[in-house]
Amino acid sequence: MPNQVELPIYRQMHNTCGISTFLMLINPEKNRKFRNLLERVYEKISFLMKSNQNEFQWSITIAYLLLKSMGSNLMRDYLHERNPEIVDYYMPIVHYKIGDNKFHETNKITKRILKSHLYTMREDPDFKILFYLFGGDYYPQKQDIWDGTGALYFIQNDFEKDCLNCKKKFKILKDHLKGQKDGKTNCIALNLGFHWVAVNSIENGNLVLHNSLSRSPRIIKINREILESYRFYLFSYHEQEAFILKEEALDFLSIKL
Repeated sequence: MPNQVELPIYRQMHNTCGISTFLMLINPEKNRKFRNLLERVYEKISFLMKSNQNEFQWSITIAYLLLKSMGSNLMRDYLHERNPEIVDYYMPIVHYKIGDNKFHETNKITKRILKSHLYTMREDPDFKILFYLFGGDYYPQKQDIWDGTGALYFIQNDFEKDCLNCKKKFKILKDHLKGQKDGKTNCIALNLGFHWVAVNSIENGNLVLHNSLSRSPRIIKINREILESYRFYLFSYHEQEAFILKEEALDFLSIKL
């Protein structure tokens, strides 16, 4: 088995594979400031939804932070600076799906709203929002057919002509995962179509995936059998640069670390 990056494997709640994948990638057990943030926020919001499991408490907190970022506040202002399209086009869709005028006007999060949003399948803009807040960047890739996501994917033609294209794409993934610049940690989220997983390591044509539905890593090969629907999203994060840990963000959330 390839040498593995030390990512945890977190279980998921109902339909929360995306949030669990994000938590695996930012590894709050290693990045203690992230863990402290998640724990302090959960202490404040625990009356909205109870859980005795750390990984589930953190998932609840992440759903809450996503919702808070969609109000008229400094979190949304920061996200607009980073990616105005997400704020201008994606967030109104989320508001529409929530269908609550009070939330739209005041950003008040109720038990019903939190539970509904927590159990909603995550989309790639949710990952981008979270990585921006947690000191990260997104690295869109050139696509064979543009789909608006910027994700890397493999097509059957990649495996023709001595697999030149598949080797190039594989190298992009491998170099990204192993690369580190300016103190940032690189990571990859993989959408299998209707399920998110964390790419733990890449070696010798193998992907070692951490899946929130299993306590054991899953290994798949990059070959002709890999589905064209698989989307690889390349991110990085830096705990020291996380907006969510800055004093103004902590004051807004009314917590102290």
